[in-house]
Amino acid sequence: MTWLYGGASIVGTSHVSSGVPCQDAFDVERSEDGKWIAAAVCDGAGSAKRAEVGSSLVAKTFAKKLILLSKEVELRQPGAWINDFVIQQALNVREELRACANGDDLRDFHTTLVAVLLSESGGFAIHIGDGAVFGGITAIENNSAALNHQTFISKPENGEYANETFFITEGDWVKHLRIIPIPSLDWIFIGTDGGAAFYLDPANEPKSEFISSFVRDIQRRDDKEWSTRIGDILNDKQAEKITNDDKTIIFFAKKEFLEAKDSISFLDSVKPTPIPPSASARQSEKLSTKMDKKKIVMLEKRKSKWSLPLFLALVISTMLALCLVVARYFFNTKIIMFI
Repeated sequence: MTWLYGGASIVGTSHVSSGVPCQDAFDVERSEDGKWIAAAVCDGAGSAKRAEVGSSLVAKTFAKKLILLSKEVELRQPGAWINDFVIQQALNVREELRACANGDDLRDFHTTLVAVLLSESGGFAIHIGDGAVFGGITAIENNSAALNHQTFISKPENGEYANETFFITEGDWVKHLRIIPIPSLDWIFIGTDGGAAFYLDPANEPKSEFISSFVRDIQRRDDKEWSTRIGDILNDKQAEKITNDDKTIIFFAKKEFLEAKDSISFLDSVKPTPIPPSASARQSEKLSTKMDKKKIVMLEKRKSKWSLPLFLALVISTMLALCLVVARYFFNTKIIMFI
């Protein structure tokens, strides 16, 4: 089974007019044997001074680390150890951002995160913020393929207001972390909030007309053209009616699914059946208990708490060493003068 994909990030017209660079970023990695594919999509906060740096670093780091994880997933049963791995990578990337910031304040690098690790039989999604994942299993009846026979969604998380969300760079990031099992799907969209606005409406219901026409269009093209085509769609003049924000979409589809020549449609008359997680998936979905999350928050607070004392200790020890050098100099000078 082979996953085909295409993706693009397009700067929003609001950023073009203000001279702000695209603050969306994404990265896709494939395992050496081709069995696994990993992707990460990040949306930097418009108010963050170095948002494009934060989104790019987080996207590349997570995509590369998830592909490394795929080797271990093949050898071990899914479980809480996956949650530990994801949490550890989040801690690691936050340390990298601290190095960029030369301190503990990461507000200039605020970014959301939506990432997936997929194989033929499924995988999981990592989610912080207002991006969205939407995909489905197709049923073929009477030479017609119903895209929405069963569907999967990881919804965006907003704050009190629609334009508010949460970031991996915030102090309470772990409270908003979701790790969600993904079943075996035929196709899947991953996007920032700007990109997700193309395939989900404000109520997070699928835009059936867009999805159907998009899949039919993609089906007729070589997969090497997909990224260009997605970029054209996001950059079309009509796209501004949907959003003037930066927008990113990655689309994945199984090769065997796209090779089917049946008529593809999103049947509004068919009520899609949400895909329930299996018992083992539900068990592994209990990523971190409340106690685990408290430990993580305490760990980061402890780092912040000890940063100032350690700095002071370093300054004091340096001053003492300097005093010893000066004292030794004067002591040696007196001996020379006496002689």
